[in-house]
Amino acid sequence: MTSHETSRLLAGLNNPSPAVRRESARALGHVGERSAIPALIDHLADGDPDVEDAAAEALTKLRGRDVAARLVPMLALEHVGLRNRAMQLLRRVGGDAPDLLLRMLQDGDRDQRIFCADIIGSLRVGGAVKALCAALLRDPDPNVRAAAATSLGQQNDPACLPSLVESLGDDEWVQFAVVEAMANIGDPAAVDPLLGHMENCSELVRARIAEALGELADPKSAPHLLEAVAKAQGMLLCLLCGALVKTSEPEALLGLADDLREKVYTGLLDALYEPSEQLQALALRGLCVLADSGAVYSILDLARDTNSEMIAQLAQQALCAIGATPPLLSAARDPDARLAGAAISTLSRLGGHEAHQILREALGHPSAAVRRLAVAGLGRLGHASDIDHLLDLSADPEPSVLMEVAKALGKSGRPEALDRLGELLEHDDPEVRLQALASMLRMPGEQLMDALERGLTADNAKRRQLCAIGLGQLKAEEAFGQLAQLLDDPEPSVRRAAAWAVLQGRGLPPLAHLEKVLDDPAREVRLALVEALAQTADRASHALLVRAMDDADLDIRLLAIRSLGQARATDAVSALASRLAATETAVKLAAAAALGEIGDPTAEGMLLALLADENPTVRQVANDAIQKIGGRF
Repeated sequence: MTSHETSRLLAGLNNPSPAVRRESARALGHVGERSAIPALIDHLADGDPDVEDAAAEALTKLRGRDVAARLVPMLALEHVGLRNRAMQLLRRVGGDAPDLLLRMLQDGDRDQRIFCADIIGSLRVGGAVKALCAALLRDPDPNVRAAAATSLGQQNDPACLPSLVESLGDDEWVQFAVVEAMANIGDPAAVDPLLGHMENCSELVRARIAEALGELADPKSAPHLLEAVAKAQGMLLCLLCGALVKTSEPEALLGLADDLREKVYTGLLDALYEPSEQLQALALRGLCVLADSGAVYSILDLARDTNSEMIAQLAQQALCAIGATPPLLSAARDPDARLAGAAISTLSRLGGHEAHQILREALGHPSAAVRRLAVAGLGRLGHASDIDHLLDLSADPEPSVLMEVAKALGKSGRPEALDRLGELLEHDDPEVRLQALASMLRMPGEQLMDALERGLTADNAKRRQLCAIGLGQLKAEEAFGQLAQLLDDPEPSVRRAAAWAVLQGRGLPPLAHLEKVLDDPAREVRLALVEALAQTADRASHALLVRAMDDADLDIRLLAIRSLGQARATDAVSALASRLAATETAVKLAAAAALGEIGDPTAEGMLLALLADENPTVRQVANDAIQKIGGRF
């Protein structure tokens, strides 16, 4: 960058316009102009947030000792916002001048030492761990010691463990930070010191140690945890039991002495009511192992109230492990929809005679959500004897229930379900109609064909439309005649579906029957046919697309032209060439591009005439098409 450009950007930092100052700061950082560092430091206090952000971004890019050296003194500022900005930057660039921060950690005032301890935790520089350990053990201020402990946890260096262990006897706030750091480092060597300290600390620290032991997940801590569990009460008991679940094998929990097992069970049960999802998850895993039926209602309460998918799944796993106990069966009949729903979901997975009976009963539950789950469960179990119950429920007023009914009837494969599914094709809810069709298509072939063909003559237009779509998906050539008759249906949606279905027939000459669709008075019918033709590759389709180039609707004409180009329809070259003289520029452009895609050399001379067109875009597209043809041949 020239000196003139540098001067212009530096001057821009003092421009009255915040936008100019912002862009100047960004540019100086981008080009690495180090002479701008003092000015950029000043603009951290610009007053405009965007300019301040741009200055900070530029300083981060410039980095270096000179940047860090100007930021370190800002830790002494009383302006909180500016001081915090300096801290943020030093977390990124402080590693370029670590000695300045390490010196301030020793010699600065109390607040400066706290800030430095915090910043150093983010840096990976030589001497950081040693300096933080020294601050932890010798600094006179507990807040500095706590900050040093937290940063040692961020450094994640096991070498600091002896210093952390030594500080377990410090003030409570420091102890808490020390335990947190030991958990973050994750060294199993921390287990014994933490267990030994549990007898000599406050309830707050003891609870954090229990969590830390779970995070360390060292199996050798399990016996010591059990000793602590035997004496613990309240929240501490919950935390210790959670840690025990994390560190113990299932066999160890099952092999506990009765009194200790009861204590663990109580702690896990109480943990379900704690706000921590992590603790709830551990409790559910433990209760899944213990499989005590007394936990069913508590687990159901949690499953009812939680918004966490993970907790809901773990609750169901625990309930399945416990089995179809009387409390679970009773809960499935509860008027509370969420409670009953949780029980029904579990019974659906458990199966068995009792579960099957309860699911049938739940079909009459006042809650649509419960009925839906019951239908889904019966569909999963797949008992042939349930078909009549499902058929009766196909008149349910709730679409979500009908969706599951349709799915279950489809899974049954029973021919008697076809008529009821056919009726659902007339439902007001489009999702119900589509699910009913999807379920019908899973049925045996001969009965399905009969049902769909009957549906083509139904009074309901929705049913005629969906039956046509179904026959198209089956590529049912035997229904071709009936589908062709629907091309004259009074409903445009039915004609559209019939045209698509006719086109799906294998080995059929659709041209004679589909030509009249191109004259359909409904634009959406003609457009749907052209869209379907674009997906085919036979010459008969090309002929229809050529005809569609004369459609009254510009969008349809353009789609037909582009489709012929994408299909590389050499049989359409002459027709496309005639569109090069169209009055609409869009048609002219589309035809030229299509001829380029086809690549027939006979079109080159026709395209040359467009090079004299008054529209530069037309000339460019024509030139591109000529280049494609020349490159291809």
